[in-house]
Amino acid sequence: MMWLVTVAGHSILVVAYIWIALIIGRGQTREKQWRSNPLASATFAIFLTCAIGHGVHVEHALLLNVGIESESGVAARTAMSDWLLIAWTPVTAFAAIYYLSKRHRLRILQGGAPLVEDLVKRQNEARILHEGVIMHVQDAHAALERGDEDAARRAIEAGMDGSQKIIAALLGKGSSVHHLRPGDLRRGKAT
Repeated sequence: MMWLVTVAGHSILVVAYIWIALIIGRGQTREKQWRSNPLASATFAIFLTCAIGHGVHVEHALLLNVGIESESGVAARTAMSDWLLIAWTPVTAFAAIYYLSKRHRLRILQGGAPLVEDLVKRQNEARILHEGVIMHVQDAHAALERGDEDAARRAIEAGMDGSQKIIAALLGKGSSVHHLRPGDLRRGKAT
């Protein structure tokens, strides 16, 4: 009767994985991010297909129990009596239940695409840094190579102004870089 342990474990996995897939799918649909968030879409697909796979294990075991065998059912009988599968299936079921218990802490399951939002935010910050500072440094370099010190000076001043605006924006509303002293924003040690 050890096959019942395996069937129970697989049944728990089917329910848990479908539940997880529905949570992800609902977030993807609500945020309209099926195409724009491929990581969440792939995670949805993984949980849905795993649920179906574990459902097939349950079906085979139940059919074998009532005496209906197929070619895949014979393999299922062997698998259902495998001590490793019997031991591992409840561990996997526990992991799925634990995962579900933490779903309120996992923003990807609730809000759609925080990973993508974070990536988009970092890309925007990189673009702002490039436009506000790096392009001016490049202009200053080109001006110095041309021997145009006035243009280089203007580009450096524009880059310094841009960097101050970026730092002030990153520090938050009401912040000013004018009160900062050299070294105030330096990290403690190199990482």
